[in-house]
Amino acid sequence: MAQQTDFFSLYGNFLKNFVYTFTYFPTTNWQRAFSPTINFGCNIEDAEVEQHVVDEVGSYGKQINRVLDAMTVLVSRIPPNTLTPQERRYIDAFEDLAHAADKASRKFQDKRQSGLTLDDINHTIENLCSMAVKDPGRYEYIVKRIQQDLDRVSKQPSHSR
Repeated sequence: MAQQTDFFSLYGNFLKNFVYTFTYFPTTNWQRAFSPTINFGCNIEDAEVEQHVVDEVGSYGKQINRVLDAMTVLVSRIPPNTLTPQERRYIDAFEDLAHAADKASRKFQDKRQSGLTLDDINHTIENLCSMAVKDPGRYEYIVKRIQQDLDRVSKQPSHSR
């Protein structure tokens, strides 16, 4: 009969000191109280900057999608016969990634009843109100742009009120 090894005899010392030896730096972002972001590990000092960028520019997915779109344009201009087999594999993998991201985004958008939800509108209004105080020039630019687009749409013959 084989000798059984006791779990605690193997891992006991590790577990006993785990709380004292495990390095963690938890931070919680309470800006989103109902969906808090908890970060563990490195770059904790950048959490506020990253949150500010996400609030101002958009989600990481949106940022990555913009990079993918720009890279797709650049990749489309590379003559295929100038690539080595390895480079072709990299381009193919990139194109697969870009297509998969587009497909996932379209699939999600198709699940929405309309392209824009009331929650999206409320979130945008909250952000605009905050921007009016923090960055009045940018606020005025965005409001003017929205108004111009709404005026343009309302003047289209197919638009009915």
